[in-house]
Amino acid sequence: MAVYSLGQIGAGNEVAIGALVQLLKSTQDKDTCKSAAESLGQIGAGNEVAIGALVWLLESTQDEDTRRQAAKSLGQIGMGNETAIQALMWLLHSTQDENTWWSAIYGLDKIDPGNETAMQALVSSLRHPFRSKEAYQLMVKCAEALPYPAFCRPLDLDLGGFRNLRGLNFAGSLQLDLRGFQNLGGLGTSATHPT
Repeated sequence: MAVYSLGQIGAGNEVAIGALVQLLKSTQDKDTCKSAAESLGQIGAGNEVAIGALVWLLESTQDEDTRRQAAKSLGQIGMGNETAIQALMWLLHSTQDENTWWSAIYGLDKIDPGNETAMQALVSSLRHPFRSKEAYQLMVKCAEALPYPAFCRPLDLDLGGFRNLRGLNFAGSLQLDLRGFQNLGGLGTSATHPT
């Protein structure tokens, strides 16, 4: 209950953030860690100490519920923070738990929608075995936001004659062959589906 109360004190409250960070580092109780991570996600926006504590928690715990909450909280407070982006990328590539993988995906998507590093991590995540309709929706979002070479690089796509183009964007001209994924349903994108 005290952890919840600290999360309600107010955004940016240094005393509450410090108390939550101390609690995270001093307890072994999984529920307490998860609650503290949730509270940091509510009040620690942009706070380097809160972000550092959540990154530490991601790396130090083996409890997947706690990792998921830490990833969610990083997505809420780590806007544009490279340390948070790198930690979520590490989680994305190291977890064997599908729900934790999705928490890392959503955290990266929220943390900085225009950040090229985060977008490339999202694109490269499509090589992971946990692909789904949502993963492909994120791929289309990234394809529309990234320059062509930046989108292709993490997928190891052959750029062919386009290696020297800069600033070429997919928007309006993206053609995806989704014939092998008929069960995905309406992706809700501007992508053209070849017949």
